[in-house]
Amino acid sequence: MIHVDGKFVHMNPASIKFVNTESADRLIGKSIMEIVHPDYKDLVAHALDNFQKTRNSSQIREGKMLRRDG
Repeated sequence: MIHVDGKFVHMNPASIKFVNTESADRLIGKSIMEIVHPDYKDLVAHALDNFQKTRNSSQIREGKMLRRDG
């Protein structure tokens, strides 16, 4: 998965399978927050905001993601 400014711009076949969606078109252009587990939304939002300011990705940590099937 590749995102720019918090929106998906590319998903390879493995990431499509990982989030259990039919095609990349269902997520391209949408916010990555759509697949972030609610328990991690604040953490991810903070990390994305920090990345926008510093371009330092060291703030990104592990978290849970949501699949279409739950």
